[in-house]
Amino acid sequence: MIRRPSARPRRGAAAVEFLVTVPLFVAVMLGALELCMVVERSDRIRRAADVGAQVGGATVETAPVTGSIIEAEAEDAAEAALTALGIDCTGGCTVDATWSADGGTGLYTVEVVITAPYTAVSTLDWIPGTLTRSATVLSASQS
Repeated sequence: MIRRPSARPRRGAAAVEFLVTVPLFVAVMLGALELCMVVERSDRIRRAADVGAQVGGATVETAPVTGSIIEAEAEDAAEAALTALGIDCTGGCTVDATWSADGGTGLYTVEVVITAPYTAVSTLDWIPGTLTRSATVLSASQS
């Protein structure tokens, strides 16, 4: 009877595989969590911009319409929405509203742009330091 040499013992192989795969798995999961946090905060900022643009589009300004009251109302509404949505703007959020009349069409637009800082939880380099979102509303002329 011919005896084959036994295979090399695999003692500790499972521990080595575990030590190799767990850090990779944890890194992927932390990256996914960070991405979810960025998307969620970006969505809150977009919703605040939507609220500001909608309020600006519904604001009535007495003649002559310059857009200054509309822009101020849109900015105030967006800032209030940021606070209501839990966005802390102590780090320097900027809210800019722009009103523009659209030629002879009888329409005007209100655009609200919000830029807010984002501090990453992880050390990933691809996470943006600021998030910018905007919303635009087209509304009937007030003349």
